[in-house]
Amino acid sequence: SLAFHHTASSLRLLQAVLDVDLESLVLCVSVGPGAGQRPLGDTDSSLYPLGSYGAHCLITALYGLLLQKQELLLGVSVNCLGSLLGFLQRRSPSTAQHVVCQPWSRFLLYSLLNSGESCLLHPATLTLLTLLLRYGSRVVVWEPDLCQVLEAVEKRGLNELGENTTQALRQLLTQLQCSIFHTPPTEESRLRANTLMESLNSQPPTANDNLPTSILRVGEMYLCLSDFTVKTDGHIGSQL
Repeated sequence: SLAFHHTASSLRLLQAVLDVDLESLVLCVSVGPGAGQRPLGDTDSSLYPLGSYGAHCLITALYGLLLQKQELLLGVSVNCLGSLLGFLQRRSPSTAQHVVCQPWSRFLLYSLLNSGESCLLHPATLTLLTLLLRYGSRVVVWEPDLCQVLEAVEKRGLNELGENTTQALRQLLTQLQCSIFHTPPTEESRLRANTLMESLNSQPPTANDNLPTSILRVGEMYLCLSDFTVKTDGHIGSQL
């Protein structure tokens, strides 16, 4: 348990540093001997100081953590993955798309979608779907992936979903509206997704919706996110 907490803390720190493109006045990012020299290759240079090899190693590590399906690590791992993909998209869009289109992305998604309803509707799984679609992955398909999610939501009912799951579902449904699929959805599937979105929009706002964007509610505790932000000259990173 202590090891999981240590890993989660490290991932939050890594996420914050990735959000400021690995440039921070409070941290020195080093990847080994010769780290201070920018490589000559186009991809490695654009991804400096992480590099292409470092990016793929980090992706592999995050996928491995997600495959463990450990509750403490699911959320922080997928959030860190989102920050890494954002970094890759800003520095080398082709690398970001290459990563999300690889077979191991499909394997990870298949594993999470077929590990029971609790994992299927976990916010991390829904967020992973959103990220893959956002960065142009072709491993996500309407049938069975998205239809499986829609069916599970309809079976459980929107009112039975937790706030985090509802928020992740809303982001996924929003992403579906602007994503292009190799095999387009059927009219029935599109209608089901639109109906769910309309139902979500008609729900009363939650306690979290009424909070300022700089305030996060965790149970009965409220956190000011500005207290957990990595700042550099001209950059403000995401919260730890």
